[in-house]
Amino acid sequence: MSELQAEKQGMGLTDGFANQGVATRTVEEMPIVGDESKLIDTDQIETREVRGSVQLLWNRDQTAGDCRIMDRKATFFPDGTARFQARVRSSDSDDCWVYFGGIAINDINGTELWRSGKLIGPSMPEENVDFIWDQRFSYPAIWFGFIARATLFGANC
Repeated sequence: MSELQAEKQGMGLTDGFANQGVATRTVEEMPIVGDESKLIDTDQIETREVRGSVQLLWNRDQTAGDCRIMDRKATFFPDGTARFQARVRSSDSDDCWVYFGGIAINDINGTELWRSGKLIGPSMPEENVDFIWDQRFSYPAIWFGFIARATLFGANC
């Protein structure tokens, strides 16, 4: 028994469907399309203050499998609300972008101040069509004055 299996059993996470004829897969068997994103260099992200907000722009597209994400931007407002926007497309139908590790805000030294939960993009039911990803979320407003960059983690599509 592997160390992970022993840990799952100790936590009561055994497969309850094993004897019921239901096919299951463990997380280890499910491929992640893409990897945790790297911290974006300051020349790859642009920070702008727009009417009392901080807007962070990524200057390059990202691909994973059949999918491409373009024109990514995150806007943070002083009241603790935020918005992530991008254009997404797939060369196959029924895909969806996900950042499993969420979006983190960092200060000027690269210190992570806060990280969101998972970000889930729109379903892309048609191939080779641009869809708009427009997701609003909240963050601790106390960090507003310290936001210098953002990092997206765990891209998958």
